[in-house]
Amino acid sequence: MKSQHYAVLAAVLAAIAAVRVVRAFSTTAQGFDEPCHVSAAIEWLDKHTYTLDPVHPPLSRVAVGLPLYLAGERYPHLDQSDPNNRNYNVVGNAILYGSGHYQRNLTLARLGVLPFFLFTVALVFVWTRREFGDFAAFLAVGLFSTLPTVLAFSGLAYTDIPTACTQFGGAICLHLLAANAHSPGQLAPRRCGCFGATYKIDQLSLPSRCGRCDSVLPLVFHATERTCFKKSAEVVSEDNSRGNDSGPRFLDRIWVFRWARAADDAIES
Repeated sequence: MKSQHYAVLAAVLAAIAAVRVVRAFSTTAQGFDEPCHVSAAIEWLDKHTYTLDPVHPPLSRVAVGLPLYLAGERYPHLDQSDPNNRNYNVVGNAILYGSGHYQRNLTLARLGVLPFFLFTVALVFVWTRREFGDFAAFLAVGLFSTLPTVLAFSGLAYTDIPTACTQFGGAICLHLLAANAHSPGQLAPRRCGCFGATYKIDQLSLPSRCGRCDSVLPLVFHATERTCFKKSAEVVSEDNSRGNDSGPRFLDRIWVFRWARAADDAIES
């Protein structure tokens, strides 16, 4: 079977999963955190402030709130004397219920997460095909797109799937940067990418403190660090052979991994 056929079949599996997610909207009760994300999103889009719940970066919140904003929903006008007017759950419920279109609003908010699910499926297919071939990529998409946890969180206006998508994408980019660190033509972009990725790796360690993925994230740390140290040595060697002193500066960036791991170990202990 040709490579394009496997890609088409994987796309069909992703479409089936998306339909399953959307069909569950009307039978899935409102999640506890959905009003929080909705209120933060509409505050960002309507008032251009981010004070109700500035815990998460706004990307996933904007994705959740944009369909609502385009449908005409705005930040509610609440009684300023009411102490709950700054409660993100109260504000979020006012947005969902206020116009009398609760089910429509909840559906629109949840639709904002669906593109992240589909993009994650695409990342699973692309990376698996790169490492193991077309058939393995097709199987990986079939397994990922039928996981109950993935489908459940893809149907809620939560930040979990957007976070999984962007962190997984970041891991792929970091892997590609490390794997191609010996390519002379990619030297400058490579340094910038790895330097930014070290900060992302520090963020990847945060869920382990909440009891999530505590067995997986240290492996990401360890594997990424080993790969980058190995490839950085090749870069230093190539730069030295060309009389270029930029290799050591690249190596300095890689030492940030040591700092991130040490900080994570200190917090864990």
